[in-house]
Amino acid sequence: MAKRKRIAGMAATLFVAVILLVIYLLQHDSQTLTEYVRSLEESGRSRQNVVVAVIDSGYTGWGEYEDRILEGYDFVHEDMEPEDEYGHGTRIASLILDNTPEQVKVLPLKVADRSGSADVADVCRALEYAADKKADMINLSLNVIMETREADTLNATIRELTQKGITVIVSAGNNNLDVEDLSPAGVEGVISVGAVDELKKPYFFSGYGENVSFCSLGKYEEELGSSYSAAYVTSAASILKMYGVDSVEGVLAQKNQFSTYASGVLAATEPSASSTIAAKLVMDGGVVSKVKGALYFDSTSSSWASRNRTFAGQI
Repeated sequence: MAKRKRIAGMAATLFVAVILLVIYLLQHDSQTLTEYVRSLEESGRSRQNVVVAVIDSGYTGWGEYEDRILEGYDFVHEDMEPEDEYGHGTRIASLILDNTPEQVKVLPLKVADRSGSADVADVCRALEYAADKKADMINLSLNVIMETREADTLNATIRELTQKGITVIVSAGNNNLDVEDLSPAGVEGVISVGAVDELKKPYFFSGYGENVSFCSLGKYEEELGSSYSAAYVTSAASILKMYGVDSVEGVLAQKNQFSTYASGVLAATEPSASSTIAAKLVMDGGVVSKVKGALYFDSTSSSWASRNRTFAGQI
């Protein structure tokens, strides 16, 4: 009889423990990304330096981020000064730096010239350079049409890097195309990011499709594009990496409470002055559907204009 009571008592204790574990897991899974990052900070986890390679048009304007910009390389002019002649790379790098703490460093690798055009061979060399420099993740806000010989080379290079554990985050493009037709957005293993507005509705220019991993705000300052969407996700991923999170994409997906056409919407909000993290990021559910049309904001004339072009190596 006593033995039976002990077994019953152990079973009751185990049942209570299981219930408490389930409650804990439910609470943990219901956290927003912001809450999750805050819990990492409050748990006393140390912050590690994270290197983000921005393969783009370079970087100009060191300013307040001088200590966070690493020595990069210019694959267009073959020198160690990746001066930005197009402006795009500077905006991408600045967005990442604006939304991350000082432990996140940017490695600017210039592959695009003053017109915004990039040679695929240079992109491949920049990817290999980033790996050699021990970059933790790579931001690629450019695409080429998938069915080309150059795309095959680019795809193979990216697969090699992702197999090494390097996180590669890419834009879904601004040509309202299914990303399966684009490289690197359609390459298995990358985190492909579509563009949504402040209301989390898909922008009509955004790439779409089953291969889109996440969506994010496709706007930075007064300009639109999935390039900025990718940079916001890179910001969030680098913060997770800073706290030693290995499965970055897994955590981003877990913090999304829905499982729909795309894994979710990562919406960036204004940094909280009272927060210990530099950026406040919230994961919500969302759907990316096929969208039509193509508009962009022309900063030179401050007007809206129509643009229909293929991503033949252009940012």
